[in-house]
Amino acid sequence: MTACKDSTVNQPKIDSYSKLDSLTTEEKLFLNKIVSENESLIISNQVERFFEGSDSLPTVNRLVFPKHLLIDKGYVYLELEFYGDINDANISYRFSLGQADTGYGSVSGNDTSDYVHTYKGCGVTACITAVYSNGKKILENEELR
Repeated sequence: MTACKDSTVNQPKIDSYSKLDSLTTEEKLFLNKIVSENESLIISNQVERFFEGSDSLPTVNRLVFPKHLLIDKGYVYLELEFYGDINDANISYRFSLGQADTGYGSVSGNDTSDYVHTYKGCGVTACITAVYSNGKKILENEELR
């Protein structure tokens, strides 16, 4: 009978860490473009960047919102993350303004000039689904609740 070896015994430990930072100019420009497509969103200048091992580029970037800002704007919650560099155009978000508006969306593409942004937002009486391609609205559908 052969004993099973633990596959994690000889693997190097990967340290992960995060740091608070400010958005770069390039990140602000692209995120503001997304906000102009979905006016239910806001952005913050502060971001928490998550790193794996000794990578110099973060794997995940999560916007950090001061609680008073969310409360002042009527948010129950707002989460917005982008993965890798902003030029990877890989963003996801979800938000709630209570019954007034709740939704989610994502952005994916080759870079910040070649992307598709989809989102769905639902209020008390209707839900709207919209799709943008490179900043141009290509679809909007409203469904009554």
